[in-house]
Amino acid sequence: MKNLLKPVGVNQSYMKILIRMKLTFLLSLCGFVAVSASTYSQNTRLHIQVKDKSIIDLFREIEEKSEFYFFYQKEELANLDNVSLDRNNAKVTDILDEALKGTALEYRIVDRYIIVRKDGKGLENVESITTQQKSVSGKVTDKSGLPLPGVTVLVKGTTNGTTTNTEGEYYIVNIPEN
Repeated sequence: MKNLLKPVGVNQSYMKILIRMKLTFLLSLCGFVAVSASTYSQNTRLHIQVKDKSIIDLFREIEEKSEFYFFYQKEELANLDNVSLDRNNAKVTDILDEALKGTALEYRIVDRYIIVRKDGKGLENVESITTQQKSVSGKVTDKSGLPLPGVTVLVKGTTNGTTTNTEGEYYIVNIPEN
């Protein structure tokens, strides 16, 4: 009975080596993915060209050209002067430093989220804020119940959103608890 369970021509030490190689590869791959995710903000370079636009328009442009998402309160950005920037191959941090220079706004980057606050209020605890967020999903249909593909769904007061798939379904992550 033992001979039926053992593969023909494969000794046990070879199987152990093969398993170790697979595990080593898997762990190495996970490590590389983690390192690349954590260094995204440090390595991302953008070409940004805005002329006499609001700071919110600049944030939208950065979101379109990168994988960053901005969190801010519109009231804190309402009375700011328009900005003009023309930066090629610039880091996001350099762009934000230049755009926010002379304002009372400060920012902090956590993963791929940029939190902008007036006078830096609350930025010291942003890591805990981002972990307290949840996700929302649903389905958009017309009056007769048919799914509506391609509908834009946004979180009120933010630029965080998505579009519905062919079945009218959407899924938005990192929704603030409130």
